[in-house]
Amino acid sequence: MNNSLSDNQRRKPFLRTVPLVLGLMMTPSHSALAQTPYSEPTGELNANFTLPGGPISLNEVALITLKNSPNIQMGMMGVESSRAGYRMQRGAFDFITSVVADIKENRPAVAVLGADQDTQDLTGVLIKNFRTGISSTLSVGITRTDNRANPEGPPDTLNVAHANFNLTLPLLKGRGSISAAADETAARLESQASELQFYHDISNFLLAAINAYWDYKAAVEKLKVQKRAEQRVQKWYSETGAALQRREGSLERVYQKYTAEISRLKGYLATKRQNTLAATEQVTTTKGALAIVMGIPSGQVANLGEPSEDFPLDWSEVLATLERQPMQEKWKAVALEKRFDIQATKLKQEASATNLAKARRDVLPQLDLGLSYGYNGIELGDGFERYTDSLTSETRGADWGATLTLTYPLGNNFAQGNRDLANAAHQMSLIQTKNLVREIGVNVEVDAGVLMRRLKVAVEAGKAVDSYSPALKQFEHAHQSLVSDPHTIFSLLDIEERLTEAEIRLVDSLQQLAKAIAQLRFKTGTLIAGGEFGKNINISDLTTLPGM
Repeated sequence: MNNSLSDNQRRKPFLRTVPLVLGLMMTPSHSALAQTPYSEPTGELNANFTLPGGPISLNEVALITLKNSPNIQMGMMGVESSRAGYRMQRGAFDFITSVVADIKENRPAVAVLGADQDTQDLTGVLIKNFRTGISSTLSVGITRTDNRANPEGPPDTLNVAHANFNLTLPLLKGRGSISAAADETAARLESQASELQFYHDISNFLLAAINAYWDYKAAVEKLKVQKRAEQRVQKWYSETGAALQRREGSLERVYQKYTAEISRLKGYLATKRQNTLAATEQVTTTKGALAIVMGIPSGQVANLGEPSEDFPLDWSEVLATLERQPMQEKWKAVALEKRFDIQATKLKQEASATNLAKARRDVLPQLDLGLSYGYNGIELGDGFERYTDSLTSETRGADWGATLTLTYPLGNNFAQGNRDLANAAHQMSLIQTKNLVREIGVNVEVDAGVLMRRLKVAVEAGKAVDSYSPALKQFEHAHQSLVSDPHTIFSLLDIEERLTEAEIRLVDSLQQLAKAIAQLRFKTGTLIAGGEFGKNINISDLTTLPGM
């Protein structure tokens, strides 16, 4: 027998690779790049969102913000990432299945090295790890061997089956759910904490939208104040000029006699027009700021109407109630109960405690008890029935065994270092929780004080407007004094200026008060009530004090 291979046989593997190499060389580079990630065309976020136009309420602003805010959308992705991490940890306890099919033709180059055989092997494996730390493996397989030593006759067929069940029980390290399920438990707590922190972030984003709404509202109200002031001064300027012209006989004589007074009036009127223009610009600026916070696309900014919500005006009764019965301690208790961030921090603290318990258990030696049970079966002959009968035929009894394995690294530095690291992380979590409780108490105390001051300012600002308005109206009706003594108009303008300033201060005080109320609700965790994630978020009353 010639055992050497011909040159043609030696070249076959090489010749088979030539078309593949040539194909790779001829493949354009962009075809390979087409399989890699690419950047999608960029477009404006929320481009399909439309506003109906018309006045917009605070409740509508809140709902649109919850739907369109890019920060909220990114926050939702963060929550989904945490959920994905938890799901991945749950995968450690999934059933793992494996099926392996193997077909071989054994043709030894020399007959004395062995007989020609064809083998087909089918093996199925089922693995399950339990949260108690126990792991199990079930394996069942059949190997069919066809001996083709006698080519003139039928091949001899041998079917060999095996079934094995292995169980590993950790006795020290890795025992119990405190070790085996720690990663899953910590991931679940972190996922829940991420969701609660997301609700707190929503409150923060919503607070920004509320503040932007009140800024826009204040700008609109200030523009109305400045327009009224400009119209009043324009009216007085025209009436005074007409009255003086009738008395002096000509406009030229009026300018000659009252040059300084008329110049002063013109300057005052110009200042009023400048104030109106500045107020108009402020409306545009605050409108754009609100649109950005709400997540409105640029094409819909023009459809964003004026705020329909009115500033609450009468706060005297609320102020008197708070002076009689302070609410600081009650608001602190509410904050500690309802704030989502402190609930999230407590869950993170629980997760760190779970990791610490696992790390302490992992310091112990690894002592595992292994148990095995199985049997082998055999069946001669061809055919599917003989093939499957091998699972139960010709068994000589069960195979079983027990193994005790002890593993312990001298020094155990890794486990002890991991324990110390987990302990440090847990201590940091405790400090963060206690510090957050401290900050909440201080912030609520400060915000309550700010609220009281702004309530007093708003009440006094309302009184100032109520004082100047009647005086201005009474002075304005004295038309004869404007004709007999033109200098009287400057007294009128002085009252008008004081009234305008009082109205502006009133708007400012109401704006700051409305923002202080929203801030207090945020700090006490009563700005929103969290429902089911992503489906239902109830908006609390945004213009009243919590608990009143």
